[in-house]
Amino acid sequence: MATTVFHGKQKCLKNTVKRLFPLSCDQVHSSIFFPVMLVFSNGAIAPEQMKFAHRLLDTAELDQDRTAISLSMDEMERICYVYKQICDEHPFVDKYFDRY
Repeated sequence: MATTVFHGKQKCLKNTVKRLFPLSCDQVHSSIFFPVMLVFSNGAIAPEQMKFAHRLLDTAELDQDRTAISLSMDEMERICYVYKQICDEHPFVDKYFDRY
């Protein structure tokens, strides 16, 4: 998760944390290399993806225009905690792997 958040160290958090979430949960398939991943037809940002990203940042009480390198350890902990809550509520998020 930290790798995704820090993928764009100088980018706004709203642009990096959205990659933690799938565009859609409709197109799940199995793979030899990754047990479950989501396949996308294009790279467009889905409303669901942005909804989850905004929820993560709002619940963690972080400004979405902050950059990853400006985060404290306490703020990273809050991001991890909220992400875990979202994964518990929506198991398909936990199975999502952005890079393959």
